[in-house]
Amino acid sequence: MKNKPRAWIHFVILGILIVYLIIAPIIEMRYFLTEGKSVKLSGELPESVEQIRYAVDKMDEVTLHGERVYKIWGWSFLAGEPDQSKYDIFLVLRSGRKAFFFPATPSRRTDLNIAFPDAGIDLLYSGFHTYIAQDTLNGRNYQIGFLYVDKTSGERYYQSTTRKIIRTPNTLILGTMEGGE
Repeated sequence: MKNKPRAWIHFVILGILIVYLIIAPIIEMRYFLTEGKSVKLSGELPESVEQIRYAVDKMDEVTLHGERVYKIWGWSFLAGEPDQSKYDIFLVLRSGRKAFFFPATPSRRTDLNIAFPDAGIDLLYSGFHTYIAQDTLNGRNYQIGFLYVDKTSGERYYQSTTRKIIRTPNTLILGTMEGGE
């Protein structure tokens, strides 16, 4: 009879441990994670257009302010738009109906004006980078896209790409969509 109360305590402790393991990552992401979080945007994504030129060059795991995140580099621009600075740019990760939006920070790319001499616009700051925390993604495969939002009018341009991010239990991997979807 003395062993029954001890067995009950072990089951309670095991139950508490299981609940902790389930909710700890959610609490960390919501309240403690500051880098690589997605932002919320209202409204639906528009239909994909073919006006955005882009390349997703690479993705590396980095430590930013003590947090492990993934940095994605590349370039993109809205073809035919002479003032690229009037848009907020987001890297979009879509999985089914769920979409995550990560603000893209413009960066200097001296090679783009040489690569696209007929673009008719200054592409010097068409490079970008963004940070993604693995814990913000709860699915497995995410198609990468770009969203341009006019800062004044709110008009949106979206384009899906042939690139994807694959989430494994321990890492994120940059890949290509099968069949170019």
